Amino acid sequence: LQSRISLAGFFQETLQEMAKDQKRNAASKKKNESSSAAESSSESTESGSSSYHAKKEESAAAFLEFLEKSRKGEMMPPDVIIKYSNYFHDELTLDNMPRMQLINMCKYMAIPPYGSNNLLRFQLRHRIRTLKEDDQRILWEGIESLTKMELREACRERGMRSTGLSKDSYRRALQQWLDLSVNKNVPISLLIMSRTFFLQDEMVSGVTGKGEKDSSVASLAEAMSGLDKDLVNEIVLEMATPQEKASSPEIRKIQLEAL
Repeated sequence: LQSRISLAGFFQETLQEMAKDQKRNAASKKKNESSSAAESSSESTESGSSSYHAKKEESAAAFLEFLEKSRKGEMMPPDVIIKYSNYFHDELTLDNMPRMQLINMCKYMAIPPYGSNNLLRFQLRHRIRTLKEDDQRILWEGIESLTKMELREACRERGMRSTGLSKDSYRRALQQWLDLSVNKNVPISLLIMSRTFFLQDEMVSGVTGKGEKDSSVASLAEAMSGLDKDLVNEIVLEMATPQEKASSPEIRKIQLEAL
């Protein structure tokens, strides 16, 4: 457990440092973002585009605001966090993850952190695929059917605390994972990264019950705020409408950076 907590702290520091760098970059462009958001809002009103496109445009602007607030440490509504987490698909996240994060994630998940980036991604994809299949199996068999040892092992495999807890605590932790993974469709890779924040919060504050559930969701926002800039740009471009890509200086700049 102490080894995993140490790794979680190192992984967390890496994500937080990246979040600070991106926060500094975002602050330097705040004035441009404000003007582009106003321009985008004006065009949305005047163009009379479909409600689908209007919703997508609003989502792209709101996503940038969400990231900025998350990097400042502001509390975000759980439903908003879960909504944006769905965009961080496992393939997209792993493909844009820098080597240091790949190595840290492999270490945290007890995967040999050696070899090329492609090998590390292959091993992580295999682990993620295995966890997805196991999540479905547990739901099919019923979480109540698992023994305490099986619950501990399931928690350990998902990067969660697996020592010093009661059977009910292990079951509750695994149920929260399954709710996010299967019922809310939160990508496994993001869940794993969020566990590094949640594990340390759990050890320091000992949160339980509703506070434990809220902290589990809040840790997703912390993980998203520290992800690589290239990945964030991909998500922003996925949300942006053709009108926004053509009219917003910020979006056009992101398009150029993504080339």
